[in-house]
Amino acid sequence: MYNLEGGIMKVSESHGGMCKLLLATDLSPASEQLIDFTRNLKVLNIEQILLTFCLNISDNGIMKDAMEVKIPTLENQAARLTHAGFQVKTEIRFGMPAVEILNAAEEKKCQLLVIGSHGRNLSDRISLGGTASALLHNLTLPGMVVKIPSIAAYEKQHTSLLDHVLYVTDFSENADTAFTCLEKLTARGARKITLLHIQDHIIGKHLKDRLEIFNRIDLERLKCLARRLQSLGKPEIKMEIPYGGVAELILKQINHDNVSLVVMGAQGRGYIGKPFLGGVTNKVLRSSPVPLLVVPFVSGLQWSSAARECSMIDELNLK
Repeated sequence: MYNLEGGIMKVSESHGGMCKLLLATDLSPASEQLIDFTRNLKVLNIEQILLTFCLNISDNGIMKDAMEVKIPTLENQAARLTHAGFQVKTEIRFGMPAVEILNAAEEKKCQLLVIGSHGRNLSDRISLGGTASALLHNLTLPGMVVKIPSIAAYEKQHTSLLDHVLYVTDFSENADTAFTCLEKLTARGARKITLLHIQDHIIGKHLKDRLEIFNRIDLERLKCLARRLQSLGKPEIKMEIPYGGVAELILKQINHDNVSLVVMGAQGRGYIGKPFLGGVTNKVLRSSPVPLLVVPFVSGLQWSSAARECSMIDELNLK
């Protein structure tokens, strides 16, 4: 039996579990691949899934007809997730999808949002707008973006999301928040981690004569982060500090180093102060063949004290 309460149609519910994610589905054929991919999230200690579909319809007659078509599909997806070993709660919400999905995540205290970057509502071209873009620009919790057309090739190449994690940092406060997620992934058994800091080529116009100093400082910062991670697990850790275009070098690292997951902040300070999501993160989201864990900087998420201490290393420490 389905009850409409406060704009939310409650379909089914289960309780318990250690970590909860909200999985946004548009019930399109493409979303079926995202449902199958979700089994890979077991390694993240995910036990509960809030499977959420949003319907942006104001006409009651159309809504009734739509429900007759959509509910069986939603129930089928939930059954497949249950068969994969998750505890599943399904929910249909009415209104603007991006708003309702984030509201649901907050109300149900989810720790992670997972969205596909292909489908009727979840546009493959994230930067061009739509539900995915609106969600990513207003994140209040970590969001994982999975490029659906790349799933088949990805699963042939990787046995686990934690095979090789790429962490991108500009040593900003948001990057420190993202490092908290990396610490958790390390504790969950990440096998290989690359710590990547890129010296943006824009500094060549103003500060290139100090590049060697910057590299020394930033290498010490990365070493500090590496020591913290090694205290949490036994990953193989590599540190990279290339010089050039930020988005281009991130994508090069992904494509040439067999990366299985990227962790980065939603915003960064950079040398020109622009938000990453409006530039670097957006470009990476559009072109990355592997999942991205995008972490916002919000008051509800804690910084990593270890990352903050490492970021404070400066030129004086090297003298």
